[in-house]
Amino acid sequence: MLKKYTIGTRGEKIAKKYLIKQGLRLISSNERILGDEIDLVFMDDKRQKKEIVFVEVKTRTNNKFGGPLESIDKRKGNAIRRGIENYIKRANWKGFYRLDVLSVIINDNETQIEHIKDVMLD
Repeated sequence: MLKKYTIGTRGEKIAKKYLIKQGLRLISSNERILGDEIDLVFMDDKRQKKEIVFVEVKTRTNNKFGGPLESIDKRKGNAIRRGIENYIKRANWKGFYRLDVLSVIINDNETQIEHIKDVMLD
């Protein structure tokens, strides 16, 4: 059994590789802003409009406790929202941005990735 930290670290590495293959450019990892953390920050500049993509990575060894969105409760959602707002202010970003959630399920046989784009938090 892998420790929670080890699983999370592996999941973030897998997520980075996956998103880079999707054409996104990595800006930073584990960005800490006033006590909140954003797992990954990418730039999507493939299209005419540049867009910062904030990514919350949820890594599991199975999905019996629900999918990635179910694991984002109100407290976690508020922390993500604050982190994004503070990042935007600090970077003085005036352009587009979005939140994506990436679920990485790691088990003995395979790795599964579910990518949910443009998530709206309640």
